Amino acid sequence: MDRDRIKKALEGCYDASIDPELWPGAMHEIALAFGAAASMIFPKDVNEAAATMPASPEYIPFLEEYVKEGWYANHYRAERGWPLMRQKRVVLEHDLATDEERRKLPHYNDLYLRWGYSGFAAIAFYVEGEPWCVPLLRSTRQGFFSPEDAKQMEGLSEHFSRMMRLSRFAEAARTNSALETFAAQAKAAVLLGRNKKVLELNRSAEALLPRCAPDLVIRGGMLRAAEPRIDQRLLSFADACLAASSSRSPLVQPPLMHVPRRTGRPLMLEGVSLPFMAPTMLSQAVALVVIHDLEARPRLQVDRISNLLGLTEAEARLCEALMTEAPLREVADQLGITIGTARQRLKSVFHKTDTHRQSELLLLLSKIPQK
Repeated sequence: MDRDRIKKALEGCYDASIDPELWPGAMHEIALAFGAAASMIFPKDVNEAAATMPASPEYIPFLEEYVKEGWYANHYRAERGWPLMRQKRVVLEHDLATDEERRKLPHYNDLYLRWGYSGFAAIAFYVEGEPWCVPLLRSTRQGFFSPEDAKQMEGLSEHFSRMMRLSRFAEAARTNSALETFAAQAKAAVLLGRNKKVLELNRSAEALLPRCAPDLVIRGGMLRAAEPRIDQRLLSFADACLAASSSRSPLVQPPLMHVPRRTGRPLMLEGVSLPFMAPTMLSQAVALVVIHDLEARPRLQVDRISNLLGLTEAEARLCEALMTEAPLREVADQLGITIGTARQRLKSVFHKTDTHRQSELLLLLSKIPQK
């Protein structure tokens, strides 16, 4: 192995610790430096979140099948490898199974060999007591890793520990900056972790939430509501926020949700897609939610809604009435029109404003600047 190439690859990983977009290229160089075809980084028990972890481009399609088909279940490399990594900094394929046993292992034959990956090595390291590893896959042409290869890899363990700590510090700084950015705009924002619990609130959220009780509170560390139906929707909303943040696809849009209040206009919750949260589990924070207080904004004049959104006066009046959070049937009665007419006008408003749900429309209306 080329020591200079290994050093350069490590430097690339340190750069990626600060800029997550560099991880795919950095992991590609790590793989090449050790004569492997693919590499990645992940913590113990990552399971279905494996596809969100930093990985070389060659690893990604393999990981997608790995997660989709549930290959992480009863995986001999995980079941045998993690205990071994308490004793060894590098674990090789031959530490996990004999040649004879390997011929019968479904994971090895039906997954790895089918993808052309016969060789395996894992560099073990710890981050704040949590076990992590860097697995490397070799193609059938490249063969197995040797004990000599393992000795070359042992020195990397401490480097990867430092990288992950550095990455967490960098991401914490970015998330704090994001929270304060929203606070400067007088917008309440909270950070969610992978367990859907609130990790941090900005100053605006700290001021707003006490005024929202019991319609929106933090209970058991999560955003919750007193009304059971809304409470269940809040849990689903948090799941959708996490899914949108962890997805690699730009087609997965952050969710929206309105939370009715016992008096006054509703709250609007908006999941925010932040690029630095998208790639991995390197920080605890994985999603950001902005809470819009529609009650804090003066009601928009009909002519302003009409002019800014290109709506007819009748459509603008419907929008103004909808901002009271009254059901559509009550809004129709209030405007003196049938429910059928109200539905047709709402459908026209959706088309003209490129919205698809009432919650999206209300969020759009809440962002219209005042005179």
